[in-house]
Amino acid sequence: MTEVAVNRLHWPVTVLGPGRRVGVWFQGCSIGCPGCVSRDTWPSPGPSQYFSVGDLIDRIDALTNDGVGGPIDGVTVTGGEPFEQAEALEELLPALREWLDSRGAGSADLLVYTGFDAAEARRRGPGAFAQADAVIAGPFRVAEPGTAWWGSGNQRLVVRDDRIADRYQAGLQSARAEVQVSVEAGQVFIIGIPPRRTLAEVESRLAGSGIRLESVSWRP
Repeated sequence: MTEVAVNRLHWPVTVLGPGRRVGVWFQGCSIGCPGCVSRDTWPSPGPSQYFSVGDLIDRIDALTNDGVGGPIDGVTVTGGEPFEQAEALEELLPALREWLDSRGAGSADLLVYTGFDAAEARRRGPGAFAQADAVIAGPFRVAEPGTAWWGSGNQRLVVRDDRIADRYQAGLQSARAEVQVSVEAGQVFIIGIPPRRTLAEVESRLAGSGIRLESVSWRP
């Protein structure tokens, strides 16, 4: 059975795709884009970070039964680099779709981020690429401003059909470049595509509240 190496899960995520989404961060990335805010997802995974697809679905189900309520509009898979675990991703995506159907969220979509360009991602995982409703592809480049949902202008949104294209176009028109801040077990997680100076502002505000970060994932 294929296992998935996962860094973390979040719910609800509202800054990485349209609507209220489950966020799944894969562990492990060899691309290492300069300026990446998720350097903690780069290292090779440890033994405790591997999950069977069934176990991961169970964890997602429990996470979304936390009493927050509201619709599930999609699942965003990011990282780390999902297409460096292409076999696991190909197994996970249909399992996520089945789970969404079981939760009455059949119209929800599956979005995958990759630091590879679209052609390379397809080559590495043709089955996984075909299972995704949307893929945001390309390496992050600090000097090329992007959108509310992807970090640099060279990155491209590839969608499965016109329904998804319309959904993402409408969502982008109203989306703002903002981040979510989540505190879990003594760790502060910044979720989203941070506008310039946002990360420094977060550090400053935390310091003003007496919280000093021992280390941050967006600096070497």
